[in-house]
Amino acid sequence: MAILTLKDAVEYIRTSKASELLLKALKSVGQIFTFEEERSNRVNRYVAVIEAYKRGTPIEDIMKKYGCSKRTIYDYVIKADVARRSFTPAETKAKIIADYKAKIPVVKIAELNAVSLRYVQQLAKEANLSRYKKRK
Repeated sequence: MAILTLKDAVEYIRTSKASELLLKALKSVGQIFTFEEERSNRVNRYVAVIEAYKRGTPIEDIMKKYGCSKRTIYDYVIKADVARRSFTPAETKAKIIADYKAKIPVVKIAELNAVSLRYVQQLAKEANLSRYKKRK
């Protein structure tokens, strides 16, 4: 499958001859917004994206529907102070916390529960657990 690249656009600007792929892409664009229109729609999109995220809509579907990147969605989630979704079952989380409290090495906990080291550390931090002695 052919992919539209910047080279196609550059060639069109240089020669005024558009490739079939570029023509197809341009025809598929429904509407081009002015800067002011896009800016005024930003708040509506922000609210719609956050509501879709809260409903559990898959990230890929949100990206397609609202025309934004995964990074934009997560930026909106952080700004709205919405809790990030968790795909780890509650039982697994409880086991990770119990293992952490039992002083099992973090590497071993991650291995036993098929999660990343960072995830184990993040869960421990959220549970206000630390293996370090507090300095006086």
